[in-house]
Amino acid sequence: MEQTAVTTDISSVAVAPVGEPGISPAQRLSRLLEHERIAAISADVDRLMQIQDLKREAIGAVNAQNTPPHEIDALATAARNNIVLMRHLVQCLRGFAMVEDNAYGATGERTAVAAASGQLRGRL
Repeated sequence: MEQTAVTTDISSVAVAPVGEPGISPAQRLSRLLEHERIAAISADVDRLMQIQDLKREAIGAVNAQNTPPHEIDALATAARNNIVLMRHLVQCLRGFAMVEDNAYGATGERTAVAAASGQLRGRL
């Protein structure tokens, strides 16, 4: 059985510009969400920041056309999954930086969770 290598380097991957012939706004947004997923997994914060403006443009284009509900649902699912990955990334980076994390307890009150001094820790 042939194995396929998975790459997480997206720096050289071109993303189709808005309005490119042959690619729908939904397809463009789907590609951007995949690039965002890879950037989050790779902890490439700079690339994540670059993708946000492109995503806003693509979302505007998707909203401007009559995108079928099943495509919107798939895009929304991918976006929610990416949000989970990015939240995990933020928590890990906070742990490495030993920054206090504001959290909410079981009763809903806000608590400050201090990072352990002298230890690197990240929570997933």
